[in-house]
Amino acid sequence: MQKWVISLLAMILASSLYAEKITAGLYDPVLSSRVSKKDYVIGMDVFLKEIVRNEGIDAETISYDDPVKLSHDFESGKLNMIVCDPLTIVENVPFNYLQSGIMGYKYNQTDSMTLLVLVNADDTRPLSEQLHGSIAMDGDTGAELFLKTLMLQNGITQTPNLIATKNPQQSILKLFFHKADLTLIDRGSFLTAVELNPQIKTKTKILQSIPLTLGSVSYMRKGMSKELQQKIFALGKRMNTTPRGKQLLALFHGNYMDECDPKDLASVYALKKEYETLHNAKSLHRNNR
Repeated sequence: MQKWVISLLAMILASSLYAEKITAGLYDPVLSSRVSKKDYVIGMDVFLKEIVRNEGIDAETISYDDPVKLSHDFESGKLNMIVCDPLTIVENVPFNYLQSGIMGYKYNQTDSMTLLVLVNADDTRPLSEQLHGSIAMDGDTGAELFLKTLMLQNGITQTPNLIATKNPQQSILKLFFHKADLTLIDRGSFLTAVELNPQIKTKTKILQSIPLTLGSVSYMRKGMSKELQQKIFALGKRMNTTPRGKQLLALFHGNYMDECDPKDLASVYALKKEYETLHNAKSLHRNNR
């Protein structure tokens, strides 16, 4: 009997040692600035554990203040999943380590990955003048990089006059009430604002629409078992089928979850390259004067 008990305990221990596990590294300077770091980490931890609940998968979240450290731990295998802003990944994480992850969306991927440049409908000034005015933004790193690129394209080299907002809805309200000259927000947030206040659609106008991955994204590490990856996909896509799942998605301004492909970062890579080309050309011109 004693040998049987010992064998059973050994089997349980062995199965726990080889249990599937998701260890996610978190780095989101935008979201962390809106809520306390403690609340952000707790929220993400609950969110991740809810996805894998009752599936025999362990889940752990680790918060980072340094994106270089996050990248190092991802490359070394300490992390098998990362959740952060797209620009941080483009600047710090080698592309060949990434494989698809799961991410929440408000309407659909296209709306969540489309950046709009908005002004008031009665503002007939050229864009170069509007860019000299006040610009309401929530701190999205990709949107800020596009703004800097837009300014260089229009021959503007000074620092933009930014009005910091807590979220895209606050940004569009600043514009709507003429407390800002321009704002950059994702199409999904614009559609939400129009639902809440249809006048926004007639009182504002879209100057540009740019494909660009915004907000937070998640990617898994290459080398993670395909079975575990597919299991996470299936569980994530079912999140909006339960009341608790819908509640958790709402906390992160999503309606559903879907695959987040590394190829989605192509627009961010392209924007970074364009900005660097314009910035270097401007610096060279300044040095040659």
